[in-house]
Amino acid sequence: MDPQGAGFAYGFGLFETIKFSAGRLALWQAHWARLQASANTLKLDCDFKESAVLDAIRSLIDQDQLVDSMIKVSLVRARFSTQLLVYSRPRISAPSSVELQLEPLYPLNPQSLLAGHKTHNYMENFAILEGARRAGSYDAIRLDPLGYLAETTIGNLFYINKGHICTPARRHGILPGVVRAALLTLHAVQEGSYFADQLQAAEAVFMTNSGAGVLPVSRVTGAGTDCSFESHAHPLVVELSNAFSQYEQKHSQLV
Repeated sequence: MDPQGAGFAYGFGLFETIKFSAGRLALWQAHWARLQASANTLKLDCDFKESAVLDAIRSLIDQDQLVDSMIKVSLVRARFSTQLLVYSRPRISAPSSVELQLEPLYPLNPQSLLAGHKTHNYMENFAILEGARRAGSYDAIRLDPLGYLAETTIGNLFYINKGHICTPARRHGILPGVVRAALLTLHAVQEGSYFADQLQAAEAVFMTNSGAGVLPVSRVTGAGTDCSFESHAHPLVVELSNAFSQYEQKHSQLV
């Protein structure tokens, strides 16, 4: 990549991370649509044909003999044009359940121009993620400036209370994840504004992202909170996980 281009110099770019398994790209159409929508909003030219992008992905898969990986598609601003890069990283198996840490010091800004877009300006999220992992947690839960729950650094957040599935609304600056969108079609989910202390009364907590799908949370700590859950065994979490697996298979692109 040209170091004088805005993609390298300023992180001016968007990306998608897509699970590739059993010869299929999981939720490809949702990923491609999100990339195009963000490009349109942020005035980043994206006149690449979907068929050409899929051909590039097929070439990458054949060349590197990929079997079970995460395919990454980056749309970046170069000096004189826009470039679309296709590459991969190993798919890391997620644990059966994870611990999360509340992070109140660095709120997510819902008013940011970049809020809700998967951009290459990811350094803040990854610095927070690394801090959480040094402390022994899998990920950190970010809040908005008013203290409402937002998302984790690498996924969307859900909790179950009195049989209701709840997730922070998009107005809190969250990234609208493709797995999150799938769950909204599979089950009644309440999108709203929730303070962190509401997790203490939760029956179960889980997070979602493209690599792990539905990932149960066993414990949330930090900022005066310490609560444990049997999320992996909660009937609604099990139901959602199974339903999402079927949905993912149905909405995958054969390559």
